[in-house]
Amino acid sequence: AALANGHPQVTLIPTPAVLFRSTKTVLVMDGADKLRNADKETMGLVMAVLNAGYERGACVERVERGKEGFAVKSFPVYGPKVLAGLEALTDALADRCFMVRMQRTPARLHRLNLRKLEDTAQRLRDGLTAWAEVNGDAVGEAYEELPDELPTLTRFEDRFQDIAEPLITL
Repeated sequence: AALANGHPQVTLIPTPAVLFRSTKTVLVMDGADKLRNADKETMGLVMAVLNAGYERGACVERVERGKEGFAVKSFPVYGPKVLAGLEALTDALADRCFMVRMQRTPARLHRLNLRKLEDTAQRLRDGLTAWAEVNGDAVGEAYEELPDELPTLTRFEDRFQDIAEPLITL
């Protein structure tokens, strides 16, 4: 996950430009349901980037001003995204992801004090980073070698098969 000073970066309703220009390899967005309150143009542009991002090699094209005038530039948008919120996602986005429904708790729970868990969280981040450095190439190769259709996924629609294959590879 993208880290700033050793901490995960959580994005709160990014602009479309932030989404496609970001150098983060993983997007974590809290309050994704608040996108519905954004103006229609912003919501549409953000949703277009998110909708494209589930597919390997997906890019969005934008016009950039350069030294010699304007030119079309492609920005890769493929990568894992975590969107948290209490309301349902749009149908198009929900069709491109695994959804875990959040609910408000009916009773007050014990406070989760992240400050007290920082050492544990850092050990987890360090361990996952080390694992990815050692195994990343092998996982990528295994993903590339997957057959066109996996027997465990044949009963599911094509889109679900597309989003499940990376997890099966792991």
